Amino acid sequence: MILAKELALKPTKPMPSANLFDLSGRVAVVTGGNGGIGRGIALGLAQAGAAVGVLARNEEKNQRVMSELQRWELPP
Repeated sequence: MILAKELALKPTKPMPSANLFDLSGRVAVVTGGNGGIGRGIALGLAQAGAAVGVLARNEEKNQRVMSELQRWELPP
């Protein structure tokens, strides 16, 4: 078994936090996007410029996430 410390990996630079993907003008629909991983995906897509729709069963949680998304989405 090889341990990580035995590999002598060189430190790498962190990835830049700037937009890695430009999704401006794109539309994304995230099912289960009102909580957990789906919420994180929805917010990430919005930060990248996509217009995001969230489809899930709990309307109250949907509205909460949509409020968060509106901070990132640009008007059409």
